[in-house]
Amino acid sequence: MLAEALGAAESVPLPSGPDTPPGFVALRQEVAKALRSTGGRPGLPDAERRKIPVTDTVWRAVSEAAKEMSKAGFHPSPAQVASVILEIAVRDMPGLVRRAEHALRASAGSKEREVSLG
Repeated sequence: MLAEALGAAESVPLPSGPDTPPGFVALRQEVAKALRSTGGRPGLPDAERRKIPVTDTVWRAVSEAAKEMSKAGFHPSPAQVASVILEIAVRDMPGLVRRAEHALRASAGSKEREVSLG
């Protein structure tokens, strides 16, 4: 344990979650890792633009997170930050991911049958 290694007499656990400094740093690292440069503004590879409704409060929170990340010389857009947050949330629901993958495979299989019949 770090406290023992440093010889600390007492230790206090850090809070966790995306709204804490360690959580924000982890989110920033995820966004930085996800973005890839293709010559212009870095983007999310294999991502398609989608329209999803969000409340003003949620969009403002995501915009503030993007602005805060930009202070360190890294400039993600609010939409890029929102996309990574959504990726993390879905990734943390393994059952949801498995159902989506199954649906995609089934859809791809039906398209292949249509082409071969066709």
